[in-house]
Amino acid sequence: MTRPSSIYVRLPNWIGDLCMSLPCLDMLIQTQLPVFACARPWARSLLKATPVAGFVDMNGSWLTDARHTRQHRRQHAHHDVTGLLLPDSFSSAMVFRLGGIPAAGYRDDGRSLLLKWPVAKPTQAMHAVESWFYLTRQALQHWELTPAE
Repeated sequence: MTRPSSIYVRLPNWIGDLCMSLPCLDMLIQTQLPVFACARPWARSLLKATPVAGFVDMNGSWLTDARHTRQHRRQHAHHDVTGLLLPDSFSSAMVFRLGGIPAAGYRDDGRSLLLKWPVAKPTQAMHAVESWFYLTRQALQHWELTPAE
């Protein structure tokens, strides 16, 4: 696989879930690639202390969100990008697909065809933090990326 130029990550919509996803965001940032957070507008202030390269507002309308994502990618000339979808909704996969971002995510909710790197959910019960961390590690393996230690 060609080394991606940047990573777009779709973060959860709820404040507690977003806070629990911060270890995943940190692992992505440790790859030393620019990481762009895609999240609800309120998350921008919560992520101010996080060294993300940019922020894409997600407002909940998948057509609007796909347009914002596509515009952001084009505006910044991001060609070889990858995406990680922490929410396992059909709409989050649709947004990245229509936004031109090949994505990794859990194959769930009938969205396998929308994902470039579908990941099977672990068979053992996991807390959301563990599950998202597992998904992030699987995505990094698919992309042949290693976080800096």
